[in-house]
Amino acid sequence: MKATRFRVSPLVDAIVPVLARKLEITRQDAQETVNHLIRSEQAGKLDHGLVRVEYLLASGKFGPYGGRAAPQPHLVAPGHLHVDGTGHLGYPVMQRLSKDACKIARKDGHCIASTKSVYPTGALGDWARSCANEGVATVLVASSPATVAAPGGLEPVVGTNPICVGIPASPHPFVADCAMSSMTHGQLLLHQKSGKPLPLHGAVGGDGRPASDPRDVDPSSGKGAFLSEGGSHKTFALAMAVELLVALGGGRPGQGSHGVFGLFISSTISDPSPLSRWFMELTEKGVRIPGFSSAERSFDDLLHGTIQLAPETMTSLARVLGNDLLSASIHEHPEWPRAQEMS
Repeated sequence: MKATRFRVSPLVDAIVPVLARKLEITRQDAQETVNHLIRSEQAGKLDHGLVRVEYLLASGKFGPYGGRAAPQPHLVAPGHLHVDGTGHLGYPVMQRLSKDACKIARKDGHCIASTKSVYPTGALGDWARSCANEGVATVLVASSPATVAAPGGLEPVVGTNPICVGIPASPHPFVADCAMSSMTHGQLLLHQKSGKPLPLHGAVGGDGRPASDPRDVDPSSGKGAFLSEGGSHKTFALAMAVELLVALGGGRPGQGSHGVFGLFISSTISDPSPLSRWFMELTEKGVRIPGFSSAERSFDDLLHGTIQLAPETMTSLARVLGNDLLSASIHEHPEWPRAQEMS
């Protein structure tokens, strides 16, 4: 089946109240959560997109949050923002943190951001891209629940723990967002919904053997583990480094207090044209510039307020919204022309 393009706003209108009601979060926090998932979907990061909605609602790991609004970060020292997200959904906490850190970086030149108990942190590339569009460069790292085994091991020790670097540039920001694992939890969700085999060397099952069936792997429930990228001790070491950097915010590595550590720097490149020319020269040589394809993929959707949904994402959303509600929000909204199937 082909991906299908729809308009965004009716879909948002359908999902936001469901999230707000079932997770007991404010409507604004639900809106910011859905906006982030949609931007990630539009950028082609399907593992961090709308497939996460069902997991948020059905996994039993999130909420209820008692209707409390996500906290605002606060200055703990000059140029150092901190936020404790305990008891809150991570996405709107990250929205506030990245927004406030950018303001400080533009004013003072830089900002360090630390967190405690912020999860999920979402797709770091989305926050980095938003900051780059404001003229702020970022280095972001995030820890997550233990799903990745050490090379040669079977027990999950660290999370997928991505490292992300965003640099303002033209025509698109440079955004390198790389997990330290061969696959992510979101990719596992997509494979479980589609039934497609797991990537080679992506995970081991509970018996310690390489796993191809997504039903044989679920690190969050003690079944198997993901592998570090390339099976390398170097990427595993970087994942541990991320765990420790995030713990500077007050959590304990490996103890479930996940979050993000970030550096936000106001760009001092007054003339970005040399950087842009270099990127263009590399592109002409066939070099894929990190972040460019995501920006190009999302450009038309962002411009026209549309989104492409894969069949497995549609199936997942139908389980959350109900087939009737999903059909109404996508096909029968009075202000929304019928979706056009993409070739």
